[in-house]
Amino acid sequence: MMKMNFSQYKKEWKKISLLTAAMLLSACGGGGGGDSAGVAVNVSSPTDNVIHADINQNNQKDFTVHVGDQSIGAVGQSNAYQVSVTQSNPNAGFTVDLGTCAQAISNGQSCQFSLSYAPTTDTQYNQQDTLTISVGGTTQTINITGAKGQDFVVFGDSLSDAGVQDQLAALVNGLSTLSQGAFPAWPTVSGTSNEKSATYTTPGGNVWVTDLAKLVGASDSVALPNNNHYMQPIKVAYAKWYDQVNPLLQFFKISLDTESKKLTGNNYAQGGATTTCAGIGLVLNKSLFAAFPALMPPGNLPLYMPSPIGPIPQVNGQPAYSCPKAQSPNESLQPVYDQLENYNQIDSYLNQNNGMADASKVYILWGGANNLFLEVAKKPTPSAAEVAQVMTQAAGDIAYDVQYLAAHGAKKFVVLLLPNIGLTPSAIVANQQSALEKASIAYNTALNNMLGALQKQDSSIKIVPIDVFNLMNDMVANYEISALGKSYQFDDTTTPACKQAPVTQDNPLAALTNSALLCTPQADNKKHLFEDTVHPTAETHQVIAAKIAKAMEAFN
Repeated sequence: MMKMNFSQYKKEWKKISLLTAAMLLSACGGGGGGDSAGVAVNVSSPTDNVIHADINQNNQKDFTVHVGDQSIGAVGQSNAYQVSVTQSNPNAGFTVDLGTCAQAISNGQSCQFSLSYAPTTDTQYNQQDTLTISVGGTTQTINITGAKGQDFVVFGDSLSDAGVQDQLAALVNGLSTLSQGAFPAWPTVSGTSNEKSATYTTPGGNVWVTDLAKLVGASDSVALPNNNHYMQPIKVAYAKWYDQVNPLLQFFKISLDTESKKLTGNNYAQGGATTTCAGIGLVLNKSLFAAFPALMPPGNLPLYMPSPIGPIPQVNGQPAYSCPKAQSPNESLQPVYDQLENYNQIDSYLNQNNGMADASKVYILWGGANNLFLEVAKKPTPSAAEVAQVMTQAAGDIAYDVQYLAAHGAKKFVVLLLPNIGLTPSAIVANQQSALEKASIAYNTALNNMLGALQKQDSSIKIVPIDVFNLMNDMVANYEISALGKSYQFDDTTTPACKQAPVTQDNPLAALTNSALLCTPQADNKKHLFEDTVHPTAETHQVIAAKIAKAMEAFN
């Protein structure tokens, strides 16, 4: 008996079905196409069909046109087809750029065109435009809607900080001047006279918040930091210090009085912030001023102390726990610690907005890493169970923040999980990959469960988690990732762009020069995943922004 090869028939039937679909499409709506009766055409986009942009902003989406391997009328013969894109509503604020589709394409080939949305009045919001894509006699239509830019508010730590420490460079430079250069000045970007911005990523690059604003059509101001009163805990705690006849303290007083009103964006994230309580700040030990008695402060001098992300959770109207006290050698920081909770990021936002969280905005939260770093730095080294408990509490803090914001009117939330901290250069150098990976998993598992429970309890809110853990795993393992249709490739996923300089007594800020906050690395012709031992490069931030932008389509 002869055996039939059904798999081959299936392949041929698939081709015939595709051709039939193309013929029907051409017969129903296609225009004349010369010798071509129609082609199998697919139009796709890595995003949905809503484009967001604020008035006088410009945002765009990209589309790919693909012509099937076979043509009608001459199976197996390669033909060249012209691509045209027409609009039904020229007043809706959309503009087509044919891009590579301006050139004819053949069977099996693709081209890309883009659609820009630049509304000039609010009457152009929520209007629809129908694109008709014609290829060789075949037409396909896509309905596109223009919408207001997606405004968002950010709470977090250095992974989201877009430069809240706008006065830090002035403080450091003043200290350098008063000490006649004994303290180093704030660094400049290599090859320029430009001061490095106070962000924890590639000099001249952006953190994901800035990139996200562009992707979702928000105004530039949305991504700016908000530093309203971010140094207030230090000012309140050390008010009496600044009355002393000390040129350093007098300089600090002037600097502190002029900051905190320059940046009024929607990004409240502060580098070093923990979910609650005191985080990781920049403190100069009093002993560093031994050679400069006229500058000697009464105690260790804080240049910067971050405000925590949110308030301590309340249980039956009482705090669920108390914050730890300042430890040696920084006991003098306790007055600052006592003030920090009063200026947490979320309450700062609410206080600036009449106690209400605008329901139309998306609230993005990302934290927990500094809780882990502070815990593992303790002596003696904490047990795995103790670390897991700290991370579960941190997850509970973020879940409480969602509840707290929802109680004040917020409806839309994006919550980023922790990356796999066990894969950071810091973990590799310390040989702590397994322990830090388990800590990341403990946090993410607890937070995922808590957010899921909140979503079930309150159907009026929508929570979208972002799995940064597996995103990072993929990037480290594969050296590349695709996001919103763009491919990102890395040459080095394990060592930082900032080379680790040894810390010396000659340079009391040397430890910070290893940090992306102050590091200005020399170009090594490599695309690094990490800027320093824990912070991502600007390229990595672009990937994160693209993933968040895609997730925010859930709110369209």
